[in-house]
Amino acid sequence: MSSISQPYYLKLNSLDKFFHFGAYALLSVILYFVLVNQDKVSLLKIYPVFFTFLFATSFGILNELHQLFIPYRTFNKLDIFANTLGTFAAVMTIKFGTLILKFVKIN
Repeated sequence: MSSISQPYYLKLNSLDKFFHFGAYALLSVILYFVLVNQDKVSLLKIYPVFFTFLFATSFGILNELHQLFIPYRTFNKLDIFANTLGTFAAVMTIKFGTLILKFVKIN
């Protein structure tokens, strides 16, 4: 969606920050489970939380930077913040959720 040119008057103002948060939270959950279940690179499987945060945050920054070159799109620092916050919330939810499940030993 970020590569689609959109006239400025269709901008959703501050509501789009919730979309950024949700999209990057979902991206992070999917990315985490991909990293955990892959068998090609052991480092990614050992530290999936770190690499999920690194990859999703980097993608969010690069995604905003590339919008500098799309007509009617703009670079926005608050979008980067919302992307990073969504990634952080998802990663922390996964991390603490797995710790709680290990502690309680639910099978």
